[in-house]
Amino acid sequence: MAYAIVSSSAKNGGGGYVQQWDHAHSFTAGNAAVVALAAGEGDAPTLTDLTHSQLWVELNETVNIGDRRAELWLILNVSTTGSKTTRFYSGGNWADSAAYFFEISGLSATTPLDQIAEAVADAVTTHASGATAALAQSNEMVVGVMAATNQVPGVTGDASYGTLYSATGFDSWTSVHVQFKSAGSTAGQSYTVTTSSGTHSSTMVVTLKESGGAPPPADTSKFFF
Repeated sequence: MAYAIVSSSAKNGGGGYVQQWDHAHSFTAGNAAVVALAAGEGDAPTLTDLTHSQLWVELNETVNIGDRRAELWLILNVSTTGSKTTRFYSGGNWADSAAYFFEISGLSATTPLDQIAEAVADAVTTHASGATAALAQSNEMVVGVMAATNQVPGVTGDASYGTLYSATGFDSWTSVHVQFKSAGSTAGQSYTVTTSSGTHSSTMVVTLKESGGAPPPADTSKFFF
């Protein structure tokens, strides 16, 4: 079953230089909740479900020391249909933050995480994750995330992905950019974003198995007839 983005909402600003903020988003039971966020390098944020006490799982974090971190979080199976309030808490510097919330259908109900590639860059206009290893199956959702140290106005997403979702922080030093696509094959995946001016960044690509997937075909070259 192919993934679908059911709904999305941005948390812009995070309320300023605060230790915590809350964000409400409606979900359908059985779907997945996904959050991509940008925060300070030293923030060490956590996410807490205040409504249903479900566990937010951090899938990956990419940290550019001295600048911004990009993070991707997941609740695989939302327990109850309706509004869910998530609390962001910073255990570090209380720096600026920005986040984008998504409701996703069609992911594997068990252990969907497959491959990750990530990279950091300083004062550049091309921000690339690098390539993942080969995927476990061809039907996977691919997520690209880039966190930048400014609210770059000239962000161009990866042309091989879908809609570019962007959220900005309270000050002029934080933004997060997210795109999705279907893998379509078991080849390794990568993610590249460009900006109109040089900026520091943390960039990742993460692949998640969709439901009903099958492993790659067996290698039959070793059989003789």
